[in-house]
Amino acid sequence: MEDEYDWYLRADDDAYVIVENLRHFLANYSSKEPHYFGYRWNFFVPHGYADGGVYVLSRPAVEVFNRVMEDPKLCPELHRAEEDQEMGRCLAAAGIYPEDTRDENGSDRLADEYMATEKVLA
Repeated sequence: MEDEYDWYLRADDDAYVIVENLRHFLANYSSKEPHYFGYRWNFFVPHGYADGGVYVLSRPAVEVFNRVMEDPKLCPELHRAEEDQEMGRCLAAAGIYPEDTRDENGSDRLADEYMATEKVLA
C-alpha cells in the first residue's frame, strides 16, 4: 500500500467530485484513524453501508479492508456484484462503519439531492 496517500476515493465514472470541498471536509478528521465516509444506506448490512457512487476511506480503513477481505468468515461474499454492500459488510466485520457526512442543516454531503441544492462535497 502506498504510504504517500492519506485518503482513498472510490467513485463511479459518472460521479462529480469537487476536490477542494472534499479536502475541506476531510481536514476535520485524522487520516491516521480508520474512517469510512459515504451516503449511508441502511439496508442489507447492519450499521449500513456507503452507497457505491462515491465513498472515501482513510489509509488505515483500506489496510483493515485488505486484511479482512482475505478471511472468508469475515468477507464471505466479497466478489458479489454489489461491491458497495460487500465493502460495508467487510468493514463492519472489523468494526468500521460509515460515518455521518451531514452538514449543519442535516443534508447529506454525499447524496444526489444535496448536489442539486447545497454546497457540493462530492
